[in-house]
Amino acid sequence: MPGLYDAAERLSERGQKWFKRGTLAALVLLVVASVLGLIAEPWAGWLSALAFGGSIVLTGLTVFRKAEDDWYDGRALGESVKTLTWKYAVGGEPFARSENEPTSAYERMLGGVVEELRTLRSAFDPPREPDDLSPLTKFRGAGLGDRQAVYREQRLQGQRKWYSERGSEHRRTARAWQAAAGVLQAAGVAAGALKGLDVVDLDLLSVFAAAAAAALAWFAAGDYRKTARAYALTTLELDRTLEAAERIQSEDDWARFVADAEQTMSREHTTWLARRRGL
Repeated sequence: MPGLYDAAERLSERGQKWFKRGTLAALVLLVVASVLGLIAEPWAGWLSALAFGGSIVLTGLTVFRKAEDDWYDGRALGESVKTLTWKYAVGGEPFARSENEPTSAYERMLGGVVEELRTLRSAFDPPREPDDLSPLTKFRGAGLGDRQAVYREQRLQGQRKWYSERGSEHRRTARAWQAAAGVLQAAGVAAGALKGLDVVDLDLLSVFAAAAAAALAWFAAGDYRKTARAYALTTLELDRTLEAAERIQSEDDWARFVADAEQTMSREHTTWLARRRGL
């Protein structure tokens, strides 16, 4: 992958890390504030206020630093660069072996993707050094069978494995957080009933309400269930794509096949850009 891809990955990882850590810490502080509210002491009131203040500061910093935008920008750019690079390397449309000046077209399209992010006022800073495209250009000259084998193993099968594993991981995470929210909500019902029956004097209802709200907010921030469904669909489509790859015999058919295969995986790019624009 070119240096543009590595820079995009670094931006995405930095943004995701800050967004998730900042969001989680802000939610935890809100729960801490509700727990401190149970203590009828002045110091507890001050600590509760500090916890609320800390949550506000963390939320503000996350927004100010545009961590979520960096996360989405990096993912969108990384997926676009990966798609264009594989098309160029193996001779897929629009960089088929029969095309004139495919290297210039490849570099121009990479620049277009970066320019697209600039229109969104992205914080992405492209690398200054030009890439050495000679390994990719040399691989383009390999025989059709060699390019097909590498593309099937390293791109299609690799992506299929990644989507399958990540989809399963997101489903497990979604179930865990939904279960946690359900338990906390049930605990809130029990706490409310106990207080209504005058069994306990503590206002545990507000604590469980805050904790359940925090669990649901984290579940929503991660978008685990929707992402798991999208990854499962892409896994099925890649299974069909791998089967179709065995039937390709000519350069023209191969160029069209690669373009179609990359379109299947480009939903990742489209999804991240749509999230970036708030669609």
